[in-house]
Amino acid sequence: MFYADHRQGILYWFLIHLLSTDICSRPGEGEDPYSMENIPDNLNYQMKMKDGIIYVYENTEALSMNKPRCLPYPDLETFAIDMSHVLAMIADGPT
Repeated sequence: MFYADHRQGILYWFLIHLLSTDICSRPGEGEDPYSMENIPDNLNYQMKMKDGIIYVYENTEALSMNKPRCLPYPDLETFAIDMSHVLAMIADGPT
C-alpha cells in the first residue's frame, strides 16, 4: 500500500499491530491476574497537559522548571490530524 502522507502510513502500521496483538493475554493455569508482584518501581515521572498534549517530566523539579523529557511531542495541528484519522477508522469499523 502506498501512502501519500508518511504519518498516515505510520498510524496505519501502529493500529494494525495494536489491534492484532493480544494486549491482555489470558492468565495461565494457577496464575493470579491481579498479582502485584513484578510491577516496576515508581519512576516518579510527572505529567502535564498543554494544549491537549501530555508532556512527561523526569520529576517534580523538572516539572517546575518546565523541562519535559526529550520525546517526539506533536504540535496541536499534527495531533488533531492524527486523532481525526484514528476516529475515522474507529467509526468506519473493520474492513
